[in-house]
Amino acid sequence: MMPKVTFPIDIDDVEELQSCPICEGAYFKTISEVYLNSLNFLKTVLCTQCGFVFRQTRPSLRWFHKSWEIRKQQVSAVAQYCEDTLIEKRRYLRYERLARFIEDKMAGRSLLDIGSGPGTGLKAFHRRKWDVTGLEPDPSRAKVGREQHGLNILEGSIENFHGDREGYSLVMAIHVLEHFHSPVDFMNNVVRQVENGGFVYIVRSCFFMVAFCWE
Repeated sequence: MMPKVTFPIDIDDVEELQSCPICEGAYFKTISEVYLNSLNFLKTVLCTQCGFVFRQTRPSLRWFHKSWEIRKQQVSAVAQYCEDTLIEKRRYLRYERLARFIEDKMAGRSLLDIGSGPGTGLKAFHRRKWDVTGLEPDPSRAKVGREQHGLNILEGSIENFHGDREGYSLVMAIHVLEHFHSPVDFMNNVVRQVENGGFVYIVRSCFFMVAFCWE
């Protein structure tokens, strides 16, 4: 059995928001908290002013980059992305069903998948003759997508992404929005990547939103 990969976290790796990232309100109701021993590193709250649900207490971006570097060096961490695992099989089927549903409703076949992970899902679109681009900040996952699946997966985030085209027919972010520290900036950057008449598909936790025909 391969050794388990751990990602140490302490109080210096945690940050707490004092205001809502949407309306800048300062009054919240706690939904859930996650502790590691006595360290509260995740607290999800509801903004009582606008109703936005977000992580008020969360690991900093510095911690994420540090953890990605740890995972990059661990063979056992990369092995979990094997497409034969249950989670990756489910990811592929979810993407394939989406492709079947949406492709006869739009003319274009160019796709930008934000937070594409190891590319198992993106491969479902690629097999259906889509021109696919993945964007993944975790170097180990992006590497799996390129080397195991032969996909065009770039390392980085949407904030500093500059595509080589005027826009994409479809921009997707599946279970990604909740991980971005600035959702407003994220959405502004997403819109810039959509071609006229294109689609945006976003899944956030148990909720989903589809925006049609971006003009």
